[in-house]
Amino acid sequence: MWKYLTHPNIVPFIGVTSAPSQLVSDWMPGGDLLGYIEAFPGADRLGLVSAPLLYLSRTHPVISYLM
Repeated sequence: MWKYLTHPNIVPFIGVTSAPSQLVSDWMPGGDLLGYIEAFPGADRLGLVSAPLLYLSRTHPVISYLM
């Protein structure tokens, strides 16, 4: 399902590896979420997390049921 998501706060899904099992996503210039927050302490933390969750709940109602 991840490969069909399109949102600025959700990294694109590229694929998987088999040994070891890992999910592969696009490289983001800001790094991961924790690194981004460390680099930009004034970032809207709630917005960074809530915007993608709101998107998921609107576009994929089953996910909102699981949350």
